[in-house]
Amino acid sequence: MSTWVRRVLLVEDDPFAATLVASVLREHGFEVHACADVAQARDEAKLFDPDIAILDVHLGGEATGIQLGYILERAHPEIALMYLTRYPDAITGNRRHREHLQGRVILDKDHVDDSQTLIGAIETAMGGHQARPPSVSDEQMAQLTDKQLSVLGLIAEGLTNSAIAERRGTSERAVEKLIEAIYLTLGIQVRGDHNARVLAALRYAEVRGSRGGVAPEKNT
Repeated sequence: MSTWVRRVLLVEDDPFAATLVASVLREHGFEVHACADVAQARDEAKLFDPDIAILDVHLGGEATGIQLGYILERAHPEIALMYLTRYPDAITGNRRHREHLQGRVILDKDHVDDSQTLIGAIETAMGGHQARPPSVSDEQMAQLTDKQLSVLGLIAEGLTNSAIAERRGTSERAVEKLIEAIYLTLGIQVRGDHNARVLAALRYAEVRGSRGGVAPEKNT
């Protein structure tokens, strides 16, 4: 079973709905950051570095959840997107958004009868977004998310946390949390006689079939 905690960015302008959804997700082990508008969501996406963004289509302002989805898709393509609305037919029938919405989960708020419906929709959205590279066969390595695997690859290239954050367009703290999750999943001890960062890079190189290009660094 994977040890990583799924991180959700919830964008919902209805305080009651936001509180309810966030509460349900936290009860199921998700880490949730909630915000009410596009500006906040853009900041949170960079600082929080979520695995999935759940976007209310009708945010009550000038910008819609779908417009925010376009922004996140361009700036953070690794984040899965899922939409909440009471009018799914209205948005799926819009030709302008057909390509963007193709394959994405659009959940009808009026048809969410229990928590499992919501959780199932999130799992579907994340599962459809993340395709495990076929070259990853190591059992522990295969438990890493695509985002974590990408960061591990950058560690193997010798990049520092600040350089990784700049490359990914996120905060350095978000990178640190991802690396902590990588160590936990791979069973690498941060404190000990060996450098955890180098051990993680070597594991990545072994799975990829090469030990070259690994630069040692201090532990994080």
